[in-house]
Amino acid sequence: MTRRGGRRRRVSITERTDDVEVASTSQLSDHEAWARNALRTATVECLSREEAHVAGGVTELHVEEWADLIIRCMCNSARGYHTMGHIRNVCSMSFTDEVAGAALQELCQAPGDEWSGREGMCWPEAAANWVPDTPPRADGVTHPWLSGAQILAGMFHDAVYIHVDLESVEPHALELLLEDGFMELNLASSLGHFRVPPGKTATPTFRVLQRVFDLGRVAEKEAWQGGGGAKEGGEEMQEEEEAEAAAGVTLGTRSGLNECLSAYLLMKLLAKAGLSLRLQAQVCIMIAATVPFRGDGSSMAQGLHERLERTNAELELGLTPAQTRATVREAVLLANRDVVGFASDIHDFLINTWDLLVESNPDMRSGDCTIGSYRRSMRGQLAFLRALRQRTESIFNSFDGVPGERGVQFLRSRCEQNLDVGVQYLQAKLVASGLLEAVAEALLATGESLGASPGHAESLPISALMGSIDAPSPPPAKLQTEPTAAAEALLPEASATNPPQPTTPPTAPKRLQRRLEQFLPYETSPKLAPESLDQKTLELLWDARVGVAKADDSKRAPFAAFVYERLGVEGSTRAEAALAHVWDSADPSPNTKQRRLHECFPPELACDVLNAATAVVRSSTDEE
Repeated sequence: MTRRGGRRRRVSITERTDDVEVASTSQLSDHEAWARNALRTATVECLSREEAHVAGGVTELHVEEWADLIIRCMCNSARGYHTMGHIRNVCSMSFTDEVAGAALQELCQAPGDEWSGREGMCWPEAAANWVPDTPPRADGVTHPWLSGAQILAGMFHDAVYIHVDLESVEPHALELLLEDGFMELNLASSLGHFRVPPGKTATPTFRVLQRVFDLGRVAEKEAWQGGGGAKEGGEEMQEEEEAEAAAGVTLGTRSGLNECLSAYLLMKLLAKAGLSLRLQAQVCIMIAATVPFRGDGSSMAQGLHERLERTNAELELGLTPAQTRATVREAVLLANRDVVGFASDIHDFLINTWDLLVESNPDMRSGDCTIGSYRRSMRGQLAFLRALRQRTESIFNSFDGVPGERGVQFLRSRCEQNLDVGVQYLQAKLVASGLLEAVAEALLATGESLGASPGHAESLPISALMGSIDAPSPPPAKLQTEPTAAAEALLPEASATNPPQPTTPPTAPKRLQRRLEQFLPYETSPKLAPESLDQKTLELLWDARVGVAKADDSKRAPFAAFVYERLGVEGSTRAEAALAHVWDSADPSPNTKQRRLHECFPPELACDVLNAATAVVRSSTDEE
């Protein structure tokens, strides 16, 4: 082995010894090539820092198996946001929004001699003196300021997302997590119970996990092995501590279960490959830092530092005080990169918000999402954004001045702006869904055959009134929309003052079902003055994906834009409050519910949407 600058050994990954053919880079998919290269580069860097490792060490077979495992975990069909694209951003800093990325790179200058900077960027000084045997691809896989441990932790920090994956958790990952019997998982309720069964001794890897994630101490009566006797600090625990350890600890997804499982999965892989307990503790701390929305920006990092110091002392990991602080600084940078999307461009922020919404609500992934499911999902996401807006200090963290105060404040400011717009955007879509439910109840009350009984419009698929999301959206055509019985019965005054425009029936033969927005009177229906609207919100409703290549009509909201232009900021807030009163009250009779829903909106607006929805239903009926 050679040395560079007399400071660091150069090491390489052992070649495979089996007869399985190794695929060339050209034969691999983009994700496979990226994952293998990133893991290979990170592992070589980690090995170069290890004082010793077991004979044989990490082989190319390990790299291929790990890459294959993480791809299978992240490509679960239930995932919408926590995908390979997300971890590639976290591990490469190749953000779509260069401004937010620059804030993390450019403004994270660390103090002292341990870290050094070049071109305004910071990284561990040791990494600046390391050159891998195999140069990384020129596609942003690795950068000097990302250590191998950060890359490993970044790649695996979302490997298990139990409340999203549910019964489809990757089988091999599940097998690895459960094989030693230290945990029980309830996939249906997304809970994990951690304990050391009587008669068993926790492995060193599980001891680290317990201490980092505060899972309680192990009730061990056996002395630590080594040196012919028990180590200092290995005394028997007190009776109450033993009882607590025997009972175990239960975690849910809000208390870090996903991150705990993801960390344990990576640690077990590293342990099986013979990598040190010290490295396992470092990646565990880094993944623990990605549990979001805790503390005030510094207390979370300080708490992790205290846990790492305690773990280091109790398990004799051999980390120096400087190394423990450097590990937590890296953990904070990784955690900030994980949530930098909150401070990204507003369009990217809304795309991420929508992807998280769909990922967290299985009903939203269905092509026949019901009005009720959509409303409940939207209300939950809106409540989450509002709560987060009140404590944005919990989103981005700092430790030892990393990132610097200027960088943290910039990110928080961008985050607050995005949350303000995001709340209005989701409020507009929620209010529009409430109007759609009111219209559906009106149609059911007049005997329209939609597949639900009066008072149960929330069970209808949205597509029944909105039209198919997958249907093409040709230019609006003037279709026949004569006054409906529902409109005349419910809103006679509105029907008289704002009647549907008589038009010529279409002459074309069967066609795909029309969309609701094609029947709305955008030009003739009165709008509010511009000062009553938030123009940014309106722009985003018309096209939330400006500049984004991924075409998906579900991110555009022309119907919500139509409603927002006629309610405005204050009107939308009043409508949401009135709708919440109806939704949260005891189930009224169908007639009462129908009346209360309609009272949430101006009669003219309700009439316009009612006539448009009727036209959608009839266009669908005519094609059958």
